[in-house]
Amino acid sequence: MKKFFLYGSAVIIVAILITGIFAPKGIAVERSVVIERPMELVFPFFASLKNQEQYSPWAAKDPKTIHTYTGIDCMVGSAHAWESNHPEVGKGTQEILEIKTNQEITTELKFIEPFEATSKAYYKFNSLDDATQVIWGYEQDYGFFQSIFMMFFDMDKILGADFEKGLTKAKVILEE
Repeated sequence: MKKFFLYGSAVIIVAILITGIFAPKGIAVERSVVIERPMELVFPFFASLKNQEQYSPWAAKDPKTIHTYTGIDCMVGSAHAWESNHPEVGKGTQEILEIKTNQEITTELKFIEPFEATSKAYYKFNSLDDATQVIWGYEQDYGFFQSIFMMFFDMDKILGADFEKGLTKAKVILEE
């Protein structure tokens, strides 16, 4: 019986190690929309973290979320903290790390609840005559065990659907 337990345990450990070696080490999700407005109107809208309350699918999930803003809006270093009891919203912060005017806005997301994680989010912009293409993206690296766990979730599908909702709502707001 001891041999069976030892061999069984060894097989499970080897299976976990092999799975961890081949599991994806991160994720990248992107969605885009074309907004029929010029870059001069679209870029500043997305550069303001405060505007996320208008189009974020997560803000819509819990209107009682507490939002706190620090720093100068639309500038590197400005930050947004949120706190919610909703399991899909949780608690965290987002800080603008880099702004390349009319090109890209890069932020760092720090999730505190319901799980701890740090990731990168960004908006990229392409001018199309009197319209603007907006790309909303997200990147996260996984640790060994997290990469195994995340094999069971299609984050591109889950996050992508939320990005599509948010971009569609932003498009409606900006085109009105």
